Amino acid sequence: MKPKLLISSVLLALAMLAMNMGDAWAWRGGYGGGYGWYGRSWPAVSGSVSRSNGYAMGTRSFQYRGGYGFSRTFNRGCSGGSCSRTATTTTNSGRTWSRSGSGSKTANSVNWQRNATGPNGSTVNRGGSCTSGSGCTGSATTVGSQGNTWTQNRTATPDGQGGVNATATFTGPNGTVTRTTP
Repeated sequence: MKPKLLISSVLLALAMLAMNMGDAWAWRGGYGGGYGWYGRSWPAVSGSVSRSNGYAMGTRSFQYRGGYGFSRTFNRGCSGGSCSRTATTTTNSGRTWSRSGSGSKTANSVNWQRNATGPNGSTVNRGGSCTSGSGCTGSATTVGSQGNTWTQNRTATPDGQGGVNATATFTGPNGTVTRTTP
């Protein structure tokens, strides 16, 4: 009696697993039909990428049914202690946004910068640096699509006793706030 119960349980488990796999296969689109990512069909992807000496650049296009889609161009790489990247995305309807970034290091310091522009004209710029023994500084500026600007500036320096003194100043349309920690 127990072997029959065991066989029945195994067969039931396999049948349930097969049904779940079939559901997942149908959700993915089966033979190219159906729906997946964000309720649209899976994209047709095309493009090219070239790589050389630590750099990569290329273009990718993601096209969905109904005329939805976007293309992205990018360029990124590292050489001699510095890295950089850029990317621009454009939708089929013409909306564009971009981002870029860079970073570098020396024997006792690092620096970085990141920038982004949105399709409505908003921008974000961030940057900073750290130097061994001296601490770190950082700043960010955001400009919204209506022209409102927000900034933040931060510093952190060693206090000589194993701790850190930090200051952060935030400025926006409604004023400025400064916070310090000993």
